[in-house]
Amino acid sequence: MVRRARDRYDLWDYESGNLLGAYDSEDAALAIVQATIGQYGDEAVRGWGLGHDRRGKLVSLIEGDALVHRASCASPTARSHGGAAD
Repeated sequence: MVRRARDRYDLWDYESGNLLGAYDSEDAALAIVQATIGQYGDEAVRGWGLGHDRRGKLVSLIEGDALVHRASCASPTARSHGGAAD
């Protein structure tokens, strides 16, 4: 059986070069960004990027101030949607 690649949202820390997590939905990834901003402030995520990987190909990337803005516009209930990807 061939496993088909799924869409995935990856959070990266560019300062450390580490993958912070892979998520099934943008809302799930943004929930992590929201929680981090809530606890540590905007500066904590300005070095992060959110990539959308569609079937193994990067189709979009948002980072820095744009990521902070996207997280601030996301639903506060984003935490209940999606989850970590396999």
